[in-house]
Amino acid sequence: MSERINDRKVLSVVQKPLELVSEPFVTFAEKLNTDVETVLHAIKDLMERGIIRRIAGIVKHNKAGFTHNAMVAFEVEDACCDDAGMKLSSLPFVTHCYKRKPYHDWPYNIYVMMHARNADDFDQKIAAMKELFPFKSVSVLKSIKEYKKSHFLIS
Repeated sequence: MSERINDRKVLSVVQKPLELVSEPFVTFAEKLNTDVETVLHAIKDLMERGIIRRIAGIVKHNKAGFTHNAMVAFEVEDACCDDAGMKLSSLPFVTHCYKRKPYHDWPYNIYVMMHARNADDFDQKIAAMKELFPFKSVSVLKSIKEYKKSHFLIS
């Protein structure tokens, strides 16, 4: 059985952005002065207790060359939402796909975040999404500014 690490120490390391290295958990272990097995055990324990929900990497799409980004909102019949979501989320240029409650002044219930490298690519991808399933209406909300994402640190 591996040693137990203080929860606060583990959280202080794993909540920071993952480094772009082949084995990020080795980096975590080095920062915690332990081995990878102990770090993985600690993370699994924190997840089982509901303290950590997930470990995820965030790709900064602008740095990856994606300059045309948008939230695309579809108004879809309730019976078609699951099918539409499955089709949209399978597209390689879609990074997020959500079903949400529509409102009387905002009828959209499927939301997709998509990314493209240029205007032509963007237009082609929007057209491709529109051909996948029937919808009542669509709204394309282009990203015009990216705001700084904040990380909350536990001390």
